[in-house]
Amino acid sequence: MLRKSFVHYAAISLIGLACGGFAVGQAAADDFKAQIDALRKSLEKYQDYKVAVRDLYLSTVGCVHYSGEKIAHHMEYAKGAMGVHFVNPTVQGPPDPAKPNVLIYEPVGGKLRLVAAEWLVPLTPDTKERPTLFGQPFLGPMEGHEPLIPREYVH
Repeated sequence: MLRKSFVHYAAISLIGLACGGFAVGQAAADDFKAQIDALRKSLEKYQDYKVAVRDLYLSTVGCVHYSGEKIAHHMEYAKGAMGVHFVNPTVQGPPDPAKPNVLIYEPVGGKLRLVAAEWLVPLTPDTKERPTLFGQPFLGPMEGHEPLIPREYVH
């Protein structure tokens, strides 16, 4: 019942900002270099999370950490943390390469550092194929990330 009350989402995390590295393959990065460079430039202001909040990116507050332990009836996640997600509910429609609807921050020494951008796109019954961005197909769907998001909230 709970699962049916939520919109299903597919997610893509494409742009790793830490260490200047790409989260997409090098061939795709070359093909979409201008778009990726423009995205990085547009995200520079969000190095300060308070600017993101002023632009309506709202924090999920917590940073989910996975031990790497396999849990029955759950998705498998590698050991590590997922970062603090700041979601902008006003960014809607097809994925815009210049405007992600999720920014991901890593807590470092009492501060937050912008490390990635993510796009969420609703899955509907008439979806025929995975959306793509920067030449990469979207990942997902995946279950919610407990304890912040109930497992039944598939996105």
